[in-house]
Order: sequence, then structure tokens, then C-alpha cells
Amino acid sequence: MQPVAMTVRALQSSMVTLDTVAAHAHVSKATASRVLGGRASQLVSPRTADRVRRSAEILGYKLNPVASALATGKSRVVALWVHNLDRPFYALFMREIAEQARAAGYEAIVQQGMAPEATHWPVDGVIAFDFPSVPSALRPGPLVAVGEWPPDEVDAVQFDLNSATRQALESLIDSGRTRIAYLRQDATAGKKTGRYATVQSVLQARGLAPIHLRVDSDSADAGRSAVADALRDGPAFDALFCHNDELAIGALQAIHQSGRLSPDEIALVGCDGIEWGRFTTPPISTLHIPLAEAAAAAWETLTWRWANPDAPLRRSLVNASFVPRKTTPTQKESP
Repeated sequence: MQPVAMTVRALQSSMVTLDTVAAHAHVSKATASRVLGGRASQLVSPRTADRVRRSAEILGYKLNPVASALATGKSRVVALWVHNLDRPFYALFMREIAEQARAAGYEAIVQQGMAPEATHWPVDGVIAFDFPSVPSALRPGPLVAVGEWPPDEVDAVQFDLNSATRQALESLIDSGRTRIAYLRQDATAGKKTGRYATVQSVLQARGLAPIHLRVDSDSADAGRSAVADALRDGPAFDALFCHNDELAIGALQAIHQSGRLSPDEIALVGCDGIEWGRFTTPPISTLHIPLAEAAAAAWETLTWRWANPDAPLRRSLVNASFVPRKTTPTQKESP
């Protein structure tokens, strides 16, 4: 009988109307609409607004987002555009943004890429994750870009990986590694800032020639394949800096399958700080990007833009940190 009772209660909850809430709170329908639609402003006292919200909670009233959008011009929905839905790094950011939106009384919808149909969604704003450019024609409202290379023409939260990259490389060099390879896609080399530029700068400053291993994707399988090929004729490197943790996970497998050890023979550093890297054998050293901090900064920037539509562009920095684990040596090796 319990499932039936639960179903009846759910049906009763779904039939609760704005009129029901207004009657329960002893206010007019217009007052209830203002409060629950986020338009109470100075027209409704805080005490009355609290009473309306309590009545809505008690009765299980759910605001109709379509009706609310028609009445207020606000959908209370934001879009999250992500570069790739398959990778755990992006999934982690999706979760953080969803939590930010939910806490503010918003819903978040996810779009992979910037398909033209995304502009037809009735959203109040967009958070675009890891897009180096966002054409103005594809921006359905205020937009905040998040990533290492966000475009200059929109509000942005930028990852600063320079200090963490420098620290990781100098740690490798100080431990005696002199042949350091960088595993990355060709597109990375076109960036004038970020990890690639820092790798080049640090190695050149220490009198070391950069070694580049290329992959056609940022997947673990691509990392495994590229490193396996490079090790087939003997290692040309004694340390490997990977553009992300998934590449590093694949690279670690290739190192093991070649009969070599990390960090004894080949030190290894990843980037992103995804959970998987903690559970490899050995755990992978990485550059940790604080996605919770980035999501909070992106949401704060978007809400600030809603309140300040004509203000100059705003850009925040989120700093990555080097997290040494077991794939990097901790001191200079004996000769």
C-alpha cells in the first residue's frame, strides 16, 4: 500500500497551483506570483515573502518554468557548453556548475559544442567551458567563458597553469632529469600562453632541448599508443609531461608494458587533477585545476553580468597547483 500512497501524494503535489499557494499563505495570487517568480522586490515585505515560500514548500508547489519565463522574461535556466562530454574533466565541471545553478534556484542544460540550435533555447545566460572562441551570433544572452585560453571578447574565468607547470618541470630537472618530453596535440603548439609556452621557456632557460610527442586526441588510448611507439626503440626521454591526466594514464600503462618503471626510469606528470590519477599504480603526479573554485567564479561572474549589463568585461584567474605523487622523484638521483 505504501507505493500507492506515495503515488497519490505525488499526484496531489503535481496538482498544486499558484491559487492554492496564495490561499494557504493568505495573500493574493499576484503577490504569490511575484515572490515565487523572483520579482518580489520592494512590493512585498520580507515577512510576507517568507510566508509564501513556506507555503509553497509545505504544499510541494513547483514553479512552471515556461509560465515563469513568459511572465518575467526570465527562464531561470542557464546553458553549459562543453567541449567534450566523454572526458571526466568536463564531467566534473558540469557537476560543479549544476550545483551552483541549483543553489541559486536555476536549472542547467548541457550542450556539447556550439551547435546553432543551441541559440534557440530560452536561457538567461551561458557558461562556455574550454572554447577559445565564441562567435557573437551563437550567444543567446550573457556568456562567461572558462578555460586556459578563453576568448578576449567575453567575460571569462581563466586557468593559470604557468606557475604549476614551471614548478613541475623544475622539480623534474632538479631531480636529474634532462630529457623531458611533452605529450600533446598539435593544436597546443599554436598557443602563445599556457602550458606549452611555459614548457618551452623553462627547458630553454635550463639549457635543455624540448622533445615533443604528438597525439591526435587527448584520450588515454592515444597516450598509451604514442608512448608505446616512442619506447619501442628505447627511451629518448627520462621524463614525460602530459597535456592532461588521461594521456598520462595511458602513458603510464605503456611505460609498464615496456618493462620500465616510473619514476625510476621515466618520471611522469599529468594535468587536470581528475580522481582517476590517484588510483593508478603508482599514483600520477599532476597539475590540479580547482574546478569547484572555477565554477563558483563563473557563476558569480554571470550573476554579476546580469546585474551590470553595460559594465566593462571582467576576467578572473584561477591558479592550478602542482601535486607531486609517486611518478616523480623527490630528490636528485645518485650518479
